Amino acid sequence: MYDKERAQIGARMIIDTCLQLEMGQELLILFDETTRQVAHLFVETANELGVYAAAMYVPVQVQQKLGRGGTLPLTMHSAIRDALGILTCLTDENACFAFRHSVFDVAISTKSKIGHMPGVKMRLLPLAYADYHQIRSDCDLLAAALLRGKELEVITRTADGQEHRLSAEIGGWARPPAISNGLIRRGAWANLPAGETFIAPLEGTAHGSVIVDGSLPGYVIPRGAGICLEFDGGRLVDYRSADPRCVQIIDALQDFARKQDDANWCNLAEVGLGVNPAVRSFTGVEVLDEKKFGTAHVALGESDWFGGTVSSVIHNDLVIRRPLVRVDGKSIVGGGRIQADWADWQEDHHTLEASETWQAGFRSVSRSATRGDRVAGLLRREWVDGRGELRELQVGTADSARKAAVLYNSLPSVGGRLTLDGLFDHNRQWDETELYQLVRLLEMYELVELS
Repeated sequence: MYDKERAQIGARMIIDTCLQLEMGQELLILFDETTRQVAHLFVETANELGVYAAAMYVPVQVQQKLGRGGTLPLTMHSAIRDALGILTCLTDENACFAFRHSVFDVAISTKSKIGHMPGVKMRLLPLAYADYHQIRSDCDLLAAALLRGKELEVITRTADGQEHRLSAEIGGWARPPAISNGLIRRGAWANLPAGETFIAPLEGTAHGSVIVDGSLPGYVIPRGAGICLEFDGGRLVDYRSADPRCVQIIDALQDFARKQDDANWCNLAEVGLGVNPAVRSFTGVEVLDEKKFGTAHVALGESDWFGGTVSSVIHNDLVIRRPLVRVDGKSIVGGGRIQADWADWQEDHHTLEASETWQAGFRSVSRSATRGDRVAGLLRREWVDGRGELRELQVGTADSARKAAVLYNSLPSVGGRLTLDGLFDHNRQWDETELYQLVRLLEMYELVELS
């Protein structure tokens, strides 16, 4: 059962807050036999908001035939191309995974806004009614930790207290996390309901084991039960559980992939962290359960659509109830809450080491191609997240970011270069030690090149 009034409120928030569609703009809803009611409600709600909505029926059988890399029918391609907002209210079956990707490929290339809702049901729509300001803030904090850290660790326990640890390397600026805060820009997508920060660990680096005790695709794991997943070299090498249903689900993923000659189904594609407090219980719907506040999830299969390099015919999220998640030994999630602190991930330049060896390694400083932006007097570094969205991160603490902005602005534009003598002449307000520390801070954020 569902509450239609609350579902309408959720649908309204998706259209006017998440997709940010205005009167007269166009919305396309792709739906199938599993989501008729949802599609009808979105059309009805869009009309009330003055948004032009069209619903296109794509049967599950048709989705199974239209794989990624194939050509979508011209009418579908044109409809996707012409709509500013798109909602994929489709089944979450793995057999239709490639079709959903094909829709993404077209929509992103035409700068649409995509709300991705595989497996959506009417009873789930109220969960889109959330505090997106807080969700954005929590996502940004967790993303900062994943950007600035080098090693990610997920610690879980069995019902009898046995500890399991899964660790993997993360790549900093070269392998940025992705943010799904529900506020969708042109040329971008987000799962809805929203609320997670996630990352593709560096391929081949994951090892250890993890207890998944929240949900698997289509199944809520009973309390006290769970499945142990063991990884080595970035791949799932073993799994075991006293709950036969858990084993059957992973067996089914493996069988599906093998029938399509997919050897990458066992890749550790993702570690994600949920931040949506509106999600209060598990449902067995992956796109929803992974958003539950204080949870973490690991995903198997494909990672190349959010920053990784692995392609697969599956991407399935496996959710953990109350993990302890650490980055470089610092807790960022634990006990069902966010434990990350900005103080752990915003450097104070006074504490940075600028060794004599490092100082002797350069004689001039120039701006890099990475863009810094001065906002309210504070320097921020632009970065592109794993989903291709432009983000910004403050360069250190407020005091450090303020001084770094002054130093950064003293440098010539990209292509120019300032000798150390020139650098000191332009910045006499700081002594030599502090100036070197500020240069080191800018280097850590890849905003300068030293030569």
